[in-house]
Amino acid sequence: MRNTLISILLIFICGCSNNVFGDQIKTYPFELEVGLEQDDNGYYILPMIDSFNGQVLHKFTVNTNNPTENQFVYWDCETQMEMHIMDGWTEDIDIVNHASYTGSDEHAHSMFGPFVEMTGDTVTIFVGYVDSIYDVEYTETFSVILQGAEGCY
Repeated sequence: MRNTLISILLIFICGCSNNVFGDQIKTYPFELEVGLEQDDNGYYILPMIDSFNGQVLHKFTVNTNNPTENQFVYWDCETQMEMHIMDGWTEDIDIVNHASYTGSDEHAHSMFGPFVEMTGDTVTIFVGYVDSIYDVEYTETFSVILQGAEGCY
C-alpha cells in the first residue's frame, strides 16, 4: 500500500511539474539594430571611409528584450582579412567581435571593423544567443556591403 501511494504521488508531482514548466516558457522579441541604411535588396551599406589605420569601425546592437542580465550573445561572419605580418607570414584577422553580454538595458553590442582593402566585398554576419533560463535560441543573419567613397561597390 505504501509503495502504491508513493508511486501515485511521484506520478502526480512529475506530471504536474512538466505541464506547469511547459506553460511558463517565455519568448522575447529579438531586434537587430544595425545603424546603417539598407538598399532595395535589404543589404546594409557601410561607407568605407579611409581612416588613419585603414580600418572602418561600426557598432552593431541587438535588443534581446530579455530582462535576465548577462545573456551571452555570439557574433560571427564568414569573412576574415588576411594580414601580412612579416617575412611572408600571414594571419587571418577577424573583423567582428565574437562575444558580448546584455546589461540591464537588455542590449548587446559588437564592433565590426573591416579594412579598406575589403571595399566592394559583401559580408554576412550571424548573431544570436540561447536564453539562459528557458533554453530558447534566437538568431539573426544580415549582410553588409562595404561601399567605396563614391557609391560604387
